Amino acid sequence: MTAPQITSSAFSLDFGSEVAGKLSDPQTVTFTNIGNANLIIGDTEVIGAAPADFGLTVDFCSFQVLPPGADCEIELSMRPTAIGERTAQLVIENNDPDQDLFIIDLKGKGTGSGGCQLNHAASTFDLTWILLAILILAAYYLPYLSKRLTKSSACSSSTARISSIMRRVVGSSLPK
Repeated sequence: MTAPQITSSAFSLDFGSEVAGKLSDPQTVTFTNIGNANLIIGDTEVIGAAPADFGLTVDFCSFQVLPPGADCEIELSMRPTAIGERTAQLVIENNDPDQDLFIIDLKGKGTGSGGCQLNHAASTFDLTWILLAILILAAYYLPYLSKRLTKSSACSSSTARISSIMRRVVGSSLPK
């Protein structure tokens, strides 16, 4: 029987661990027509659980015709969008009667930056206290600084308005 037959240099790619948001080193897959008729390759697509984490960096295969014995290459990279296991599949449409959708499994792991990791609840709590402290200090020292820097009435009225707003935000315990 005369028919094309697709095979590849790898049936799965493991990109290992990579910092979330950082591009991994590329990996190359070679596709070969080991049949005895022309292999027509259609579109290539990344599908699955995390398709946005994997991408083709070089594609010499899509929409190509490979005579018997010819090959082509696709280069892929991973850029994890989150921390944890990342998986997808590279799907190659072709006219191989046994494998019209040739699939390569893709996997990798997104990791943190390697530095300290913030606890969101704790960092929000701490930020609230820091902002409150800044507001209190500004309310106490703004009138004093404005008197020291200038005696203009425009500045004094602006300072009075800011102090009034700060008293409403922080509380009535601020000096007048």
